[in-house]
Parts: sequence; structure tokens; C-alpha cells
Amino acid sequence: MAAPKNNAPAPSELLMGRKLKMLIPIPTAVLKPNFPYQQQINNEKGNKKRQKLYYDRHTKELSKLQPQQQVLVQEHTRSWKPGIVTRKSGPNDYDVNVEDAMYRRNRIHLKPLVIPESTPPKETPVNSQQELPEPKNNNEPIPEQTITRSGRVIKPINKLNL
Repeated sequence: MAAPKNNAPAPSELLMGRKLKMLIPIPTAVLKPNFPYQQQINNEKGNKKRQKLYYDRHTKELSKLQPQQQVLVQEHTRSWKPGIVTRKSGPNDYDVNVEDAMYRRNRIHLKPLVIPESTPPKETPVNSQQELPEPKNNNEPIPEQTITRSGRVIKPINKLNL
């Protein structure tokens, strides 16, 4: 017999509608079925609905997969292998063909494989002469300037020149 929760009768007492026989002698009138706990049953249903509401706050609906769609299948904690969906086998389950082996996986463990369309590379104008900033006419020597591939000029750090 499970321990009662919140001063409610034990689940077995709710099921049977009466106290169950124990080793301790009890009157037979207590063993007759009686269902006065309908309010507590309704409270439990309300608690379950409220718990579902709070749980569903952070969930999201996953997109449906089509047969013959390419997916990534989670094999272990961090390894993903490519596969092909063969059919839907349950409300959230799919049969997936991975390396000539059939697996049944939950939708959580499947990622649709997105094949990027090939785009032509951007043409950037190539200037043979990079424009450098004009040096100031100070008596300081001009430090060597390094230019990155993107064309940015790297200036040396000017530390305290005391």
C-alpha cells in the first residue's frame, strides 16, 4: 500500500473504495465499499492539467518529415549520421534508413538535412594599390603597417612613450 499524499487516501483505497485488510484487526464495517473521495479525484485531475499547462510552456512543435527526406539521425549523445526517412511509424516516430540499417527514431532525434544551394562567389574588386592613410608630418618615424586580407590596416600599439 502506497503512502497517502496530502492527507488523501492511498491509491489502493481510492481504487477499491474501502480500507484494505491489514494484520491489525479492524471492524468489518470499514471494509465495505464507499466512494466519498470524488472531490479529491477531481483535485488530482485539476493538478495534472495545471502541471501539463506549465510543462507545455517551454515545448515547441517540431516540423513533420516526409518519406524520402534526408535527415541527420542522432546515434549517441553527440554523433549524427545521415539517413533517409522511409515512413512515419507513429505520432512522433519515423522509420529511418541509415547505412543499410533500419531504425525507428523519435522526431526529437531527427534533424532535417538542409542542402545549401550553390551560390556564385561574390566578385570583389581587386585593387593593386591599397589606399593607405596619409602619414602625419611629425618628427616620429613611420611604423611599418600590416594590411590584413580584408584590407584593414593593423596599427602598432602606442604604449606610454615617456
